[in-house]
Amino acid sequence: MRIRAALSCLFLVAAGCKTAGSSGALKSEDAITPAASAAGALVIAGYLADAPDTKRWLVIEGDRIARIESAAPEGARIIDTEGFIVPGLIDLHNHLNYNVLPLWKEAKGQFVNRFEWRSRAAAKEIYNRAVKFNMTPITDALECAAARYAELEALTGGVTTIQGGSPQVRIATAGSLSCGQAFGPRNIEGKSEILPGKSAKSLVDIVSPFTLKFFQKYVEPKLVATGSYEAALAAAASEPGYADFVKDFETRIRKPVIDGLKDGSLHAVVAHLAEGRRDDAFTQAEYGYLKKYGMAQRGMVVIHGVGMKADDFRHAKESGVNLVWSPFSNLLLYGQTLDVEAAREAGLALSIGSDWTPTGSKSLLHELKIARTYLDRSKIAISNDELLAMATVNPAAALGIGDRFGKVAEGYVADLLVVAKGAVTAADSVLAAEQKDVRLVTIAGKPVYGDAALLKDEPNVEVVKLSGEDCGAEKAFALGAKDGSEDALAAVFPAAVDFRSYAGLTKALHAALDAYRAKVESGAVPGDKGDLATMPSPYTCEDEAYRKRLASFFDVDMKEAQDPARRPGLRERYKLAGEWAP
Repeated sequence: MRIRAALSCLFLVAAGCKTAGSSGALKSEDAITPAASAAGALVIAGYLADAPDTKRWLVIEGDRIARIESAAPEGARIIDTEGFIVPGLIDLHNHLNYNVLPLWKEAKGQFVNRFEWRSRAAAKEIYNRAVKFNMTPITDALECAAARYAELEALTGGVTTIQGGSPQVRIATAGSLSCGQAFGPRNIEGKSEILPGKSAKSLVDIVSPFTLKFFQKYVEPKLVATGSYEAALAAAASEPGYADFVKDFETRIRKPVIDGLKDGSLHAVVAHLAEGRRDDAFTQAEYGYLKKYGMAQRGMVVIHGVGMKADDFRHAKESGVNLVWSPFSNLLLYGQTLDVEAAREAGLALSIGSDWTPTGSKSLLHELKIARTYLDRSKIAISNDELLAMATVNPAAALGIGDRFGKVAEGYVADLLVVAKGAVTAADSVLAAEQKDVRLVTIAGKPVYGDAALLKDEPNVEVVKLSGEDCGAEKAFALGAKDGSEDALAAVFPAAVDFRSYAGLTKALHAALDAYRAKVESGAVPGDKGDLATMPSPYTCEDEAYRKRLASFFDVDMKEAQDPARRPGLRERYKLAGEWAP
């Protein structure tokens, strides 16, 4: 039978979503009509959140869920997963081309904000040794390879839409060539991948120490005098040496954001803001400047927001600003993270993002686990249903695409994740799942990753041989035909011809990193060979160092970073004693 209204509210159970005449749960006696024919269609069979013990059949036509049946349709190609079918995960915070690096060993929660580890001498030195030094060989087409490798890593954790993806990576020495699209998860920055004719924009920083000092010294006094931001900025631009900065800020950041959100050419702007410790004055001030710039408006998606206070959260809610939480990265770098309770009290529907592998998790699937552990240890009452919503329905709404993404419902895009039934409920199963439990991932109704046995009938299947302990069944990618971008890249960088496969990407990246290692070890390239990192497997079961760091993280690293008596010693050990100032 067709189940419409009841399934339209999947993953809103925690909010009490019900359909007319029901208790909110699907019942087997609801089936009143036989299954229709689905000749030629793909059908995915499994279990849904509102009916965990009753198998359903999702009929996929084109890129949409055409209908949901209570019996196997006739004439269809059926993939029977025996798992829970949930929306594909949406990761709103990532820096994909860095995800060839392992966790930063020296990140112990010692910093006060992102500008300290980027620019303060002692902190910058250890950051450069861990990250920049090891990224040196990842140039030109290899930037594309690194981003695509990370996109495949995201797929292994059930991510179907991601921020910071490969269309953003442009090859500096090859003119306008980019990594292309139609590869791995949807990229929110790609114009055609989410909303035709529209795009999202990603910004690393809106507020920096330089901009803050400039606005405090030159703009704000004139703002008081003129009452107009534009007039104050124009007057400030006459200050010696600042005209180019003002022009760049206005033409590259502020006006494109405001105009794009206003005219609808941008459906979202995702930007880092207030990243640091809650008690850091600079981090606390950042949201206030977003307001002063006139950029705190519907469509703005703030990443981190750790320095935001109760009034900021309320303003964000009233203005339509959304918020992305990255707990693991925040804790690794600062020993603190977003005030989740205050944000929820203000009515904000949070999203979650995994950030990058130097200070983040391998995928959103693992970030959800870290969030669960943090919440439990902090005695914050958030259910697994609400956590799953942070990776599905909430980010879809934040991007302005909640009418077609983020739910398992008729008419919605068939971006789906299927996990093994490891618990009674769908949300509990997702939170309990490891990568081996990811049975199937579909994007636009096409199976792209999962158990090799389920993908055997797909074109261009690539089976992945895993060697780690407890890796489970063989996995496979089914990425489809080339989109032409590989050929364009290969004309300049021949190795790019193999950038459509996991094996080809892995081979190219390992070759570059191995060659770089040999040069460092021989002295041909300056650097300490002790700082050389090894590219980790995207699979946790093959990454023992990652597993060990996670196992001890809360009881070792965070004990020192979060203890007021021990934290000063931690900072002194890393030559960070004293206050940081912009």
